[in-house]
Formats: sequence, structure tokens, C-alpha cells
Amino acid sequence: MLVLSFVLLATISCVSAVSDDSQLSDDSSIINDNSKVNSDDSVNTEVKKADLNQSIADLDKAISSQNEIIKEYNEKIEILEKTLEDIKNTTVKLNTTIIIDDIEGTVGESTKITAHGIDEDGNVVTSGNVAFKLNGKTLTDNDGNVIYAHVKNGVATINYTPSRVWTRDSTIISAVYSGNNKHILLEIQQAM
Repeated sequence: MLVLSFVLLATISCVSAVSDDSQLSDDSSIINDNSKVNSDDSVNTEVKKADLNQSIADLDKAISSQNEIIKEYNEKIEILEKTLEDIKNTTVKLNTTIIIDDIEGTVGESTKITAHGIDEDGNVVTSGNVAFKLNGKTLTDNDGNVIYAHVKNGVATINYTPSRVWTRDSTIISAVYSGNNKHILLEIQQAM
């Protein structure tokens, strides 16, 4: 409505600026010696300018709205990309199989105890620790510290001096694998 008022005001200004020797005809046309200007054309030009300005304003508003939508989608994409990266970094741990080698040794002499580890894909376990138990009791050194065998290339080995307990018929040896960033913790038991 404000634009329409401006257009009418501009037309009135044009009419009042016409010289005394011009005449105003019945069809609201201004007639001057050699030229004829139709006031409807002037109004139409102003209306077209007003329509163009409104269209530009509407387009700017639509672009601004689209930019906000794009910004929201970009934020959602960033969140999804971070989530995917987190999923990539979260490794699914594989099941592990541990096998204890048969133990041959003499009571009172250092004996080698060895365990082998492979994962569910058939690959050797390359890290982690194994602790051994005898009849449920963890093997320790002379100071009472747990003896750990570090797994390297699928093998964990310790040297231990067995006591008479090992000679019983129902002796059970266990290997407790600590797991690592790729493999699940595991404890296995095996009769000697």
C-alpha cells in the first residue's frame, strides 16, 4: 500500500509540473505540443518498478531461508560424520582361542609353560598378557607378584618351578588372557 501511495504522489507531481499551455483531456492524458504522455503508462511503470522491488525482496527472503536450511543440514552432516568416525574408531573385539601346550617338567626345576592364542579369524594374537593358574590359584613369583607372560606372535611363555601339587591326578591349569584393543578377555582350563 505504501508503494501505491508513492506512485500516485509521483503521478500528481508530474501533472502539476505541466506548463500552462498544456491541456488535460478527459481520458487523463497530458497533451503537450509535440508529445503525448499517458498517465496510465507512468503509473504502470511505477507499479512495475514496485513489483520488481517486491520480487527482489521476496527472492532475498527466500534465499535467506534456503541458507538457513542449508546451514541446518550442514550441522546435521557434521554430526553424522563425527558419529561415523566414532563408529570407525570403535573396534569390534574378536573372540579368542587359547591353547596351553602340554607341560613337561620335574618338581623343583624350572619348567616352561606356554599358551598359544588365535582369534576367530585365524590370526595369531599379537599383544596382551596371559596369567596362569594352578587349581584356581594364580601363579606368582617368590615375592607374591603375579607372573604375566606377554603375548608375542601368538605365543605367551613363562618359566615356573612346579611344586608337588602338580603331580596330583586332578590338577587343572588355566590360562587367563587379558585381551587387548582387538581381542576379548578369555580364561581357559585344561587338565594336566
